[in-house]
Amino acid sequence: MAEFVGAYRKGDLDRFLSLFSPDVRSNYGVGRERLKSGYRRFFADTARRELVLQGLVWEPFGDGVRGWSDVRVSTRRGFGFGPRSDQRGKLSLTVETGEAGRLRISEFYYMVTQ
Repeated sequence: MAEFVGAYRKGDLDRFLSLFSPDVRSNYGVGRERLKSGYRRFFADTARRELVLQGLVWEPFGDGVRGWSDVRVSTRRGFGFGPRSDQRGKLSLTVETGEAGRLRISEFYYMVTQ
C-alpha cells in the first residue's frame, strides 16, 4: 500500500496505473484505460494530494485478498497554494496475483461520505 499511496501523492500516473490489472473494475468502469482517463485529469488538476488510509482491514478472497478502509483525502489545486479540499470516505479493493506472479489491484472502489 505504500507504493499505492506514494504514486497517488506524487501524481505519478504511470506508476499508479502499473499497480492495477489491465481489466480492473472501478468507479470509472472496467479497464485500466478508464481509470487512466479519470486520474489523468485529477492528477493534472491538483498540485498537492494527501491520502491517508485509516483502519485498513484485509481478508482472504479467492486467489488474493480483499481490503477496505476509511480514507481521508486532501488536495490543493493550482501550484499547491490554492484552497484546500478535504474529503472523507470509504475505499475497497481486491488484490490478486497477476502476470509473472506480481500482485495487481483487480477491483478498486471508493465513496466520498463527506
